[in-house]
Amino acid sequence: MLDTDSGAALTAGVVALAMAGYYALVRVAEARWPWLGVLLGTPAAPKYEQPAVRQR
Repeated sequence: MLDTDSGAALTAGVVALAMAGYYALVRVAEARWPWLGVLLGTPAAPKYEQPAVRQR
């Protein structure tokens, strides 16, 4: 068995991998079915715009 610190570190690592896997899976699925973006808290992929260029 693992000691307390090793068990906590292993748990944190497994949770981080599970979250990354879930996020990646939903993002890939969202490309085909956009309504699945709701599972990530947003209805669509973010859209970024170029900032306006200032004139001198």
